[in-house]
Amino acid sequence: MKLPNAHLAIVDEARIWEYLLNPEHRFDTSRARFFSGFDFSLDAWEVLTVALKQHGAGNEIVKDEANRLWYALRS
Repeated sequence: MKLPNAHLAIVDEARIWEYLLNPEHRFDTSRARFFSGFDFSLDAWEVLTVALKQHGAGNEIVKDEANRLWYALRS
């Protein structure tokens, strides 16, 4: 099953550059290190935004039994 209404997906831009790609985040820098390993950077944060939307639209989802409020993407 595909993500319903994937074309309407919203990626919070501030969360991308303040949290996921920020190598100086005050609590956790592991996310920035993880994404930099895939060539995503704070200088081009828009690229990650597009990639997340494409991933959500292009992959199958499964019900996540650990948290019934969310879906997990299967790639």
